[in-house]
Amino acid sequence: MLAKRHGLSGPVDDAFMDAFLFVTPTGPALNPAVEKWVGSELNHAVVEWQKQFRGDAPQKKDTEVKDEDIARHNLILWGDPSSNAVLKKIADKLPIKWTAEGLEVNGKKHAAGENAPVLVYPNPLNPARYVVINSSFTYREYDYLNNARQVPKLPDWAVVNFSEAPNVVSPGKITDAGFFNEAWQWKPALRPPQPRPKPPPPSPEAPSTRCLNRNSSLHHRPPVMEHFFGPASQDR
Repeated sequence: MLAKRHGLSGPVDDAFMDAFLFVTPTGPALNPAVEKWVGSELNHAVVEWQKQFRGDAPQKKDTEVKDEDIARHNLILWGDPSSNAVLKKIADKLPIKWTAEGLEVNGKKHAAGENAPVLVYPNPLNPARYVVINSSFTYREYDYLNNARQVPKLPDWAVVNFSEAPNVVSPGKITDAGFFNEAWQWKPALRPPQPRPKPPPPSPEAPSTRCLNRNSSLHHRPPVMEHFFGPASQDR
């Protein structure tokens, strides 16, 4: 049974904390839009890895991956189950369903020609290592401005919609994303944020909390503090 642990807990960026291997596609993609997006993101990943880490990201063609590569590396698979032979081999063992007819992620269906998944998951061929689909490290050029921004920007999985072109912030329009639970299973969809109830209006008889002068026995407390600590009280 799969279980999250140190070194195998996600998110996507965790796969790059150990030996990894870009596995590039050699076959035709399910559709031209996916092929174009994958090619663009793969090129972006190779170029930006060199800029950020002063080295070349190791890579092999999908037809050249050997058993020792699977044993020693987290596999970063670029493409789809049609274009990447390694991804095709494990496609039915991943929690997503990706065919020419559509993409299904966490029970939601997405048009195949308009979306692609980003995913990290234990490699079905070697569950002690990760497999990542279509992503390098997830912060992008906008975050190069400050080291404090250079942290993971995506969780364990995401759906990227092609209606928004890749840019300095994201690989496209992120229409859904989330974490797997501790057993690498889907978590229920999060409830949308609920509006906070408005506080009741103050009673006309209540004394003002605004400090009229330094000798006043009442202290003014800013509204943001009242939110956490309640209204100010009289000095004892």
